[in-house]
Amino acid sequence: MVFLEQRGDFAGLDVVMVHGLPSAPDSMWHVGDALVDVARVTNVSLPNYGKSDPLRPYDARGALELVEEALIDAGVRRPILLGFSAGVYRAFELALRPALEARAVIALSGLHDMSAAHRESLRGARTDPRGFIEGRGRPFVIDEIQRGGEALVLAVKSAVDRDQRPGSFVLTGSSRFLTVPTLSESLSGRARIIDLWPFSQGELRGTRDQFLDRLVAGDEPGDMAWSPISRREAAVMVLAGGFPAVHSMSSDRSRRQWLSDYARTLVTRDLTDLSRIHRAADLPGLLETFVVAELMKQASWSDTPLRLAHYRDSEQPSHVPRRSPDGSALSMLWE
Repeated sequence: MVFLEQRGDFAGLDVVMVHGLPSAPDSMWHVGDALVDVARVTNVSLPNYGKSDPLRPYDARGALELVEEALIDAGVRRPILLGFSAGVYRAFELALRPALEARAVIALSGLHDMSAAHRESLRGARTDPRGFIEGRGRPFVIDEIQRGGEALVLAVKSAVDRDQRPGSFVLTGSSRFLTVPTLSESLSGRARIIDLWPFSQGELRGTRDQFLDRLVAGDEPGDMAWSPISRREAAVMVLAGGFPAVHSMSSDRSRRQWLSDYARTLVTRDLTDLSRIHRAADLPGLLETFVVAELMKQASWSDTPLRLAHYRDSEQPSHVPRRSPDGSALSMLWE
């Protein structure tokens, strides 16, 4: 079931709002409420978000079909689609479905920067960081905490020292925000760092990846059940990666555009680091990188502490895992 919330009366104009990832569906209403006097506004909670039912396993095409059916059942006619952030892609994909007869798509990619509520929260975090976090419920989630500056991190540190119950704060960011040059406080001894990886192949298929755990337990690859895939399937798997936004898109064109935009952003942001790469040979093979990333994801949730190291030896290629005599080390070499 896809949850829709409608406000305003239909007077010949329907407006449909599609939120981004991982934005909460309700975050769109500070725009939608400004339109209810001239249109019927429908806010969509995408499957797996808000009050909509989860879709397991997640299927982008199936999710859009459910949204389309819900909008038609709700009487939405020839809507204008408003998309925020990654929701822009979903809005375009919905507009391509003839049954909706969409009039237009409007992209609101920078909406969070325009939000008065967000600006006020940031101002409060910077001018009165202690007051900003006092009296809040726990756990208190602060996204992009580095934008609040050193004073906000110190306020969190002070609060944790006064109340040492674990899980009081969840600090998130798109980078290792506690290591940025503008912050000197690292919260060492007070915080646990959890790397949020893109989806693993098992997560995308609704299964648990156990390859590393079984190797550590002594199982041999020949004893494991394998599902053969074609070279084309392997190529699609590698190129698609595991970003949630990519796998929620139903068209190859949308996926290519998203990945292209993402790469362009990284190049602009990390130009200094990328300038150190002089030759294409300096980069590991794409398939090799994909395999290593999948192993790192599995290592992150394994009960056995695992440390991965990368070593290339073109003289001894092999696809067979090798175990050290004492069983403490495994090596997997490939061409």
